[in-house]
Amino acid sequence: MVNESFVTKVDGMICPQCEDEIAHRLLHTRGVLSCEASYRRSQVAAVYDSDIIFPDEIARILADTGWQKVKQVQHLNYGTLRQVSASQGIFWDEN
Repeated sequence: MVNESFVTKVDGMICPQCEDEIAHRLLHTRGVLSCEASYRRSQVAAVYDSDIIFPDEIARILADTGWQKVKQVQHLNYGTLRQVSASQGIFWDEN
């Protein structure tokens, strides 16, 4: 199991319900281990198992859910994600 991260900008989120909808959809996707969506930053960040799902599939799921075009995607290994997420105030449970 190789944990990697997916971080992207998403247009159209305007409220906490938008965050919940995205997080719910991704968290119910096989291979996605954790997810956080922020309408204030227009950002979605997820940790996923790269043996099960690929970044392109996560981007497609976002598009299929009805969110406007994904602008930018970053892929980081889990150790780098922890450093980046701490500086941005995003934290994941390690379990």
